[in-house]
Amino acid sequence: MQRVICLSKPTAIFVLGMHRSGTSALAGALAASGVWLGDDLLEPAPGVNDKGFWEHKELVRINEALLERAGLHWYSPLAASRFASFEIGEVESLEDLRELAVRFASGLLYQGEERDASVVAIKDPRLCLTAGFWKRAFEEAGAQIAGLELVRHPAEVARSLERRDGMVPSHANVLWLDHLLASVSFCRGLDAAFLGSYDDLMSSPRAFTELAFKELAVPLAPKPDQLDKWIQQDLRHHAVSHGGAPGLLGDEVSLLYAEVVQRGSLDDTAASKLVSRVSAVFEDLEAQFQQYNRTVIQLQEVSAKLDELGREHTRALEVVAERDQQIAGANADKDRIGALHQQALETVALRDKELAARERALAEKEELIARSADDIATVREQLQNLGDQHHHAQLVVAERDHQLEVLNHRIASFERSLIGRVYRVWSRLRNGISPNRGNNNGEAGQSPSSAMAGVTRFPNSGQRPAVDVIIPVYGGFEETCAAVETAAGSIDYAWARLVIINDCSPVPEITQWLRENQHRLGYELLENEVNLGFVGTVNRGMRLRPDADVLLLNSDVEVANNWLERLQDCAYSREKVASVTATANNATICSFPVFCEDNELPRGFDVKRLDEVFAQSVPANMAVEIPTGVGCCMYMRRDSMDAIGLFDEEVFGRGYGEENDWCQRAISDGWSNLHALNVFVYHKGAVSFAEESDPRKEENLRALLGRYPAYNADVQAFIQQDPAKVWRTAAFVATLGRSELPKVLLLAHGMGGGVYTHIKELIREHPGLHYLLIEPATDGNIRLYLAPEQMPLYLDFRMDEEYSRLLSVLESAGVGHLHIHHTMGLPTRLWGLARDLAVTLDYTLHDYAIVNGNPSLLDGKGRFVGDDEKRDELCADRVPLPDGVPAQQWRENQLFLLEQARYLICPSDDMHRRLASVPEFSHLQNWVVTHHMDARSLQAGVVATSPESNLRVLVVGALSPEKGADVLEAVAKELAGVEIEFHLLGYAYRSLDKLVVTHGPYKEEEAVSRIREIEPHVLWFPAQCAETYSYTLSLALQLGLPVVASHIGAFPERLAGRNSSVLFSDFHSSPAWAAFWRDAVGDFDLILKSSVPDHLFAPSDEEFYERRYLEGLVASKDAPVLPMYFMGECLANAEKADVLMGRRERLFRILVKIVQTRFGSFVAKAFPVSVQRNIKRYLTRKPLH
Repeated sequence: MQRVICLSKPTAIFVLGMHRSGTSALAGALAASGVWLGDDLLEPAPGVNDKGFWEHKELVRINEALLERAGLHWYSPLAASRFASFEIGEVESLEDLRELAVRFASGLLYQGEERDASVVAIKDPRLCLTAGFWKRAFEEAGAQIAGLELVRHPAEVARSLERRDGMVPSHANVLWLDHLLASVSFCRGLDAAFLGSYDDLMSSPRAFTELAFKELAVPLAPKPDQLDKWIQQDLRHHAVSHGGAPGLLGDEVSLLYAEVVQRGSLDDTAASKLVSRVSAVFEDLEAQFQQYNRTVIQLQEVSAKLDELGREHTRALEVVAERDQQIAGANADKDRIGALHQQALETVALRDKELAARERALAEKEELIARSADDIATVREQLQNLGDQHHHAQLVVAERDHQLEVLNHRIASFERSLIGRVYRVWSRLRNGISPNRGNNNGEAGQSPSSAMAGVTRFPNSGQRPAVDVIIPVYGGFEETCAAVETAAGSIDYAWARLVIINDCSPVPEITQWLRENQHRLGYELLENEVNLGFVGTVNRGMRLRPDADVLLLNSDVEVANNWLERLQDCAYSREKVASVTATANNATICSFPVFCEDNELPRGFDVKRLDEVFAQSVPANMAVEIPTGVGCCMYMRRDSMDAIGLFDEEVFGRGYGEENDWCQRAISDGWSNLHALNVFVYHKGAVSFAEESDPRKEENLRALLGRYPAYNADVQAFIQQDPAKVWRTAAFVATLGRSELPKVLLLAHGMGGGVYTHIKELIREHPGLHYLLIEPATDGNIRLYLAPEQMPLYLDFRMDEEYSRLLSVLESAGVGHLHIHHTMGLPTRLWGLARDLAVTLDYTLHDYAIVNGNPSLLDGKGRFVGDDEKRDELCADRVPLPDGVPAQQWRENQLFLLEQARYLICPSDDMHRRLASVPEFSHLQNWVVTHHMDARSLQAGVVATSPESNLRVLVVGALSPEKGADVLEAVAKELAGVEIEFHLLGYAYRSLDKLVVTHGPYKEEEAVSRIREIEPHVLWFPAQCAETYSYTLSLALQLGLPVVASHIGAFPERLAGRNSSVLFSDFHSSPAWAAFWRDAVGDFDLILKSSVPDHLFAPSDEEFYERRYLEGLVASKDAPVLPMYFMGECLANAEKADVLMGRRERLFRILVKIVQTRFGSFVAKAFPVSVQRNIKRYLTRKPLH
């Protein structure tokens, strides 16, 4: 069939042949000889086509789409003629596939890399059916077509298809004939074509390939070393002796195969007769073929499912094998333990021979084994906790030693006091009258105990006691639904039962919801015929099963995980436990994180996540004894109820105090009440029976104290000792470590003022961050506040010994960023925190301490010298640097922090320009100028009123000399008798003349209301130093009041463009100030019609804290677990510091009262301001305004 073809065009060889006819081997031989088949080919399939299919994925996708549109499959009988008829009638509908085919052909011909683009080939058995379609596509792409057809004996093809697809021989014969006739017919219309047999290819690959290239006029030669890689005899399967093929038409297709191979072509007459016969047969069998096709598809689907089941079966066998290995290991351990046990038995037998006969010894050993068997299950469950219990036992011992030391110290102090001596006399008299002690009928009750963990031992070994979870319901629809849903979804109904008692709820939705969801949630619903109140309703529930324990659960409590199991385990972890109360956010003495307060859940946590933290961070059964349980979630053992009865309905009526009375009765009878430290529940509080709560509280409390006079004293003693604080703090640190919020550690000086106002802003405006705070404590120690907005959560560290411990706590809390606000009073060792924690650092500069240690840059006379050439020398007169540290060295030391920082944050441009001009700091490029966050909400307008009588001038804040205290007093004296009043909201560093009306200190949250009470006409800022921001100025802007301020520092840029505002340049001169105010009394328009020039405005990045500051702040992952003993020691440090600071602060308040007298003010003037400031810092760091 060789014809002359044009060598100027690229040649596209169409590899044609029936499925399983060896066309993949032929395509591999072409590729090995330099023919390009593309690079996105189907992957090899082991066992089906190990060397690869050599079919381009895009070619296969388009062919499958063509057959699908024609309603055909590759296995459809006589598909060639049916597809040809379809293609003629559906030219337009195939336009999209034609465009894809042309694009594919062009890409194959012209986009190949590192190949001879003159000869390409495509291969897919479906090509026998769609060759005409692809011929037009490649010709449109500029190629000439050559046909290369491979024929394999139909018996071998049938056997291969039967193995691969389960196809019957008759079906395979029809497909073979259809593909052969279609491909031969296609090749007759080509200029170049070659037909060869599969046998010839496999027996002599090189000769076959050379002959094919010659017949097709392809200028390529086969490469023997490459051909051997693709054509190997051991890959030939299903070879048969070339007799007749099995199945329908077997003889005919076998004879046709022999003729085709012999002649190298197909006789038209013989082919035409065979096709006619096949067509006739097919018409008779078409319905059977269609049914057969459907059956084949179903069989393929079943085969796929069987394959998947086989894989699952294999995986199951692997799991079984793994379990067998585990069982074998367990058996080995069992044998080893058995050997040890046998050795022990032999030793016992030897000892027992001296005491009794062999039979008695054997009986004793059997009895011992029987007793041990009962404990094996329990011991196995507790083994994993033994390590923790040992560790926590050490902690308890250390804590007890510390408590004993503190107690001995307190006892010694008490005994030395007058009250102690009187008490000893009274004690002797009391012992003579009443020898009974230790009860709760008026004498001192039990002292609070430390936290301890016990081993759970149920009455019936290995079997949990039955328990009824009782929820009394009255009000609160949403809360009730949540409580019932979470309880029903978290208890094990195999041993627990959920009982809902509707106490005649006035909310119809509650009654309806409870009835509708009873079956779904599986609870028992009881409805009181009349309203019984809380106590009566609960008692009804407790009587339902006389042999079951009880868990009282308020209808506004949500629970999660295995909370009930842990409470029950704790209840049976020691003898005579009456009740166990869970930790909750709102549970008085069992509250978390702040003791005895109603707390919100930590941000980012729901009850499930928070309870998981408790379960994982606090050992099982860790609990403290408490004077009373808390009824929101309280477990009650049945044996205790049998001993002391139920709640007292007669005395405590409809509720409040009933659980306190019951717990006190339990204590009187020798039982204990526990607070479980490893269980957390969420309690909204005062919902279910809220409306009837308050009126009865006082009456019930009187009844309770009448029965147990020592009750309040016991509770207060427990609160004072707070034995759960260690574990509560540890759980909070663990909560931080697992929180998805980024954690930022703040460093500050602990002295209040604008620094702490700004810190409060950061905490308030960034709910997506969690802040911690470090500030100085006593004697060189530091205090770490775990949540500055919840001040009771803190730990103290001795920096000379416990810096590594501080790092461990911060790592456990997940701190990922450090934000320094001030280093005054803090050990320099903290400067390495960012490096040691491997976290980022920001530094907000609130004053000028980094320049030379003088925060305000004032000289000895109180004048601002920040821009003076002799600044360092003048500032040293007021605040000297440490001996041997010159100012330049001081600044170079600061660079350790300044150069680490992401941002050096200045709250005013005036401050930034002054700091950046310092030679040691001039190279820094990380400056940011941004006003504090309150500036965004301050109004620009002014609402002013002219005075009708005296002009009221108000100064706000804590006035030191640099803030203008002396100027204020001098001006007030100068203008005595003039119609002007000077008011001070706050206090001065000394008592000022009575001409200054001093209103005393104020709380920040009260500042606005206090100012409005005074009704000032103008606010005055007589500062003698450069303010870096001034939150007191923010108060004036917030209230829209006229302002008069010194022309220095941040005042000009913050007041730029503002009406009714004055900047005073001669601010150091008291006479000049007096003259100004005298003129203002005469003409208040001097202030009202003044404005600050716009050119004083300075740019500020007002979006800094919402954008750049937050970039890169992410939550830490895998925070390490904190050793528990850290907490006890750090809390002990804090307790000592609190005692010391309490004494110092009491002394400080006495000194303040003395200084506010005339005599005290006179004496105070003898002490320099720096000395007064140091005394104040030593005695207290609390802010005062």
